[in-house]
Amino acid sequence: MNNAERILQALDSLLDRSVEITLYGRAALQLGFQDPPIEFAQSRDVDAVLWLGQAEELAGTSNFWQAVEGVNKQLADQELYLSHIFEENQVILRPDWRQHRARISIHSNRLALFRLGDVDLFLRVPLWIINKAEKQPAPRPKPY
Repeated sequence: MNNAERILQALDSLLDRSVEITLYGRAALQLGFQDPPIEFAQSRDVDAVLWLGQAEELAGTSNFWQAVEGVNKQLADQELYLSHIFEENQVILRPDWRQHRARISIHSNRLALFRLGDVDLFLRVPLWIINKAEKQPAPRPKPY
């Protein structure tokens, strides 16, 4: 079992209702593709993107946020985390990104897992990185 599966299995065990989440990052690459590079299995976190309003929906209909906190406490000694959870307006995605997601099949009782579609997975960049980069001077090209 890889780190992403450990984290998601722990989350699944703490949830009180069915929850749908969409993964991105190395966990999405590890779980969403056949024969991923071994480096992806060594990732120590799972990242997710939520559609607008999903965070509030999860708060009102499930114990998702408490389960996330529980997972992070439970796995802290192994330095494994469910860490970056962004809403869709905080990352670069196509407007119809939800229609292009791919289902991730792992054994779970309450988690319905997806990964971003190929185009969105490779476009996804947190806006804070772009904003931070805009405030930095452009790097000078290296002489050849």
